[in-house]
Amino acid sequence: MRVARNRCLAGLFVLFVLMASACQGGFRGAIPYTGDPKPQNLPKTITDVLTHDSQKRFTTLLDLVTAARASDAINGTGPVTLFAPTNDAIRKAYTPAELEALKQDITALSTMVKSHIVNKDVVFSRPSWVKPVTNNGTTVDKVDGKVSLQDAGMIIVTTDTPLVTEANTRIVASPDKSVTKVAGSTQKAHVNPADVEAPNGWIQVLDDVLTK
Repeated sequence: MRVARNRCLAGLFVLFVLMASACQGGFRGAIPYTGDPKPQNLPKTITDVLTHDSQKRFTTLLDLVTAARASDAINGTGPVTLFAPTNDAIRKAYTPAELEALKQDITALSTMVKSHIVNKDVVFSRPSWVKPVTNNGTTVDKVDGKVSLQDAGMIIVTTDTPLVTEANTRIVASPDKSVTKVAGSTQKAHVNPADVEAPNGWIQVLDDVLTK
C-alpha cells in the first residue's frame, strides 16, 4: 500500500529534487509543483532514480538487473526496497572474468540480483509522512497517521531486523545502517546514503554486495 506516496503523486504535481550534495546524487523527497510548464520526465521507478544518479554509480547494477530479467521486481507499484551496490562495490566483489561468467549464468545472476531486493519498504529513519498516533495510552507509527506500518508494507529498522529477499535468501538490517549478508553471518555491507526515496519504493546504497 503506497498511501502517502500515491497521495502525493496523484493529488499534486510533484517535482522530485536532486538529493543534497552530501548524499551524492539521486532523488529524495517531494515538493509541490505550482508553476507552468509542468515538469517533464520525472522519475517513476527505482530504475529511473538510479539512472539519473549524477555520478553514474549504478550503471553496472542496472546492467545486471536487465540481464537477469529482474526489472519488473523494482519497477512495480511496491512496496519494494533495493539494496543497491555501487559500481565500486561490485568491482570489489567480482573480477571482470567472474562478472562476465555471472552474466552468462542467468540462474545465478537472477539469484544475485534478487538477493538485493525486498518486497517491503525498508527504511532506517521514520519518513515525515509516518506519524506517531496515541490510542488508549499506546503510541504507534502510522502512515499518514492512519495506516499501520504492517498494512502499508513498511519496516523502520530500530533493532536488528531479519529480511527475506526476492531470492528467498535472508539478510539482517541493523540500526547502524549496515546489512548482514546472510542471517547468522558477521560479514556486513554498509549503507551510505540511506533512505533514498523513489516514487515506487526505497533505495539503500551499499558499499558491498550481499551474495559473496
